[in-house]
Amino acid sequence: MKKLKLKPAMFWRLTPHELSAMLEGYAEEKAERRQELLYLAWHIEAFARQKRLPSLTKILKDSGMKQKTNSRLSTEQLMKIAQSKGLKVPTQWR
Repeated sequence: MKKLKLKPAMFWRLTPHELSAMLEGYAEEKAERRQELLYLAWHIEAFARQKRLPSLTKILKDSGMKQKTNSRLSTEQLMKIAQSKGLKVPTQWR
């Protein structure tokens, strides 16, 4: 269980707003973790009730997880992006 690790010296330097923001973030993390565990438990039980377990490749394919792709941009694409953001591009790259 992850705890909000806050040393006393740091606590006394924080403003009430900063402390409140940290606590809200911590509470959100805990809520998300709880949701993940409930989701996992539900799926474990769903698989346990199946007579025949589907193949792992089908499950992963259906889960929406994308295959890792090599999405490197070319130099020209990077320069066009830089120009669109208003950055100066060296003439050798145009």
